[in-house]
Amino acid sequence: MPKPKRSRSAMKALRQSRRRQVRNKSVKTRTRGLIRSARAAIGSAQGEQIAGAVKVAARMLDKAAGKRVIHKRAAARYKSRLMSKASALSKP
Repeated sequence: MPKPKRSRSAMKALRQSRRRQVRNKSVKTRTRGLIRSARAAIGSAQGEQIAGAVKVAARMLDKAAGKRVIHKRAAARYKSRLMSKASALSKP
């Protein structure tokens, strides 16, 4: 079966979408990795590491939400959960 023709605008939209996909994937991967490391720090219960890891993860979540890679409320939810777990460990 022959391949359907695409308009120039559709081809451009496809190129743009693929470029964005590559860029967004790297941001999402980095963000997920930082969240994972923050959770690991919380699991190991080392005070200085927890504060640093949560701070870095929260900053990356804000950046990802600013770039609209993830939704701003999803970023807020992740940050809230990380902060609440971290603060629960810091309190005796």
